[in-house]
Amino acid sequence: MQKKIVLIDDNEIIISGLKTLFQPLDLYKVIQTFNFIDIDEHLLIDYMPDIILINSDVSSKEKVIHFISSFKSRYNYIKILTYSYNSDIDYLIKIVNNGGDGDININKSFKEFVDAIKEVFNDNIYIHPDILPEFNHKMVTNEILKENVDNLTKREVQILQFVSKGMLNKEIASALGISERTVKNHISNIFKKIKVTDRTQAAVYAIKHGIAEI
Repeated sequence: MQKKIVLIDDNEIIISGLKTLFQPLDLYKVIQTFNFIDIDEHLLIDYMPDIILINSDVSSKEKVIHFISSFKSRYNYIKILTYSYNSDIDYLIKIVNNGGDGDININKSFKEFVDAIKEVFNDNIYIHPDILPEFNHKMVTNEILKENVDNLTKREVQILQFVSKGMLNKEIASALGISERTVKNHISNIFKKIKVTDRTQAAVYAIKHGIAEI
């Protein structure tokens, strides 16, 4: 049975090329194409695709991530593969973490499209072998950092936010109505949990992980 593909791309040349390449294949059929700016989830779902291929360069990264997250929250059974000219590892990690099933480097070959589609229909995430080691390394690192953040208590998060603002222990103690010694103990525990050694590193960590704002 043919797998139904929907293409989302604003480049007519790429759309035409991909449709031509898929046409001779018995297993896959491009049933519809959309421009990203005109995409309508309700119209898209009317076609009941098995997989959506989306050019992740067609719009802002935030809009692409939002689309994937929103769509997959409703239709998790439909696969989504992105493709682009440059494999931005951090961007790719966000795509995967928000429900995407992988990414294809369009600079490689059409064979990668076929390989990637086969992989995701086996319920795997597709990442090109050239970038897989770096992708896995960053995924593990991000998971460790997330665990560090999750290990902080509400009070420790609050104190870390104050530290990020450059407040001294005495000022933090006054703001929270606790002793300076208690603040000092909290900060010591925070440093151990997030694996930093000074207040500057702690502030950078807090900003990087969305605990505090610049």
